Amino acid sequence: MKVNILPLLRGEKDRIPFSLRTDIASVTPDVVSGTAETAGAVYSEAGRIVLEADIVMDINAVCGRCGEETNHKPETRISRTVTDGSSEDDPDCIAADGNGDVDIDEAVFDAVLLSMPMRFLCREDCRGLCPVCGVNLNDSSCSCVAETPDPRLAKLREYLENNK
Repeated sequence: MKVNILPLLRGEKDRIPFSLRTDIASVTPDVVSGTAETAGAVYSEAGRIVLEADIVMDINAVCGRCGEETNHKPETRISRTVTDGSSEDDPDCIAADGNGDVDIDEAVFDAVLLSMPMRFLCREDCRGLCPVCGVNLNDSSCSCVAETPDPRLAKLREYLENNK
């Protein structure tokens, strides 16, 4: 989505509101489906142009422990300075093109990615899958042997037991 800031530069308007709905399905491998609702404005403040927006997401993602699909509704906020495009020194600025158009899609996409967790969980205490039989430990238990020790760590285990 592009917003033209020429009315702000000419002093014809104080703020230009906008709203945007973005499909964020497959933005990361964990995300099955989702949307990002963005509402904000571009306005002039103390001699600079500022883009501010609130983003509310509705994401269906795969749990990183048990593999079940789960729903998340994270929220984030964008606040970026808009430049005329002549100086691209600051990576946090959004540059307007020669016609005064500001493309806000990239800023929204960056904010969505930065607000997502490293991995989604269905709940904080998710027990995941049994590494032996693959049963979902949130739903049932299994009779597998808990864990076989890693032979590469045998010397470390021996050292820790001797120094208790």
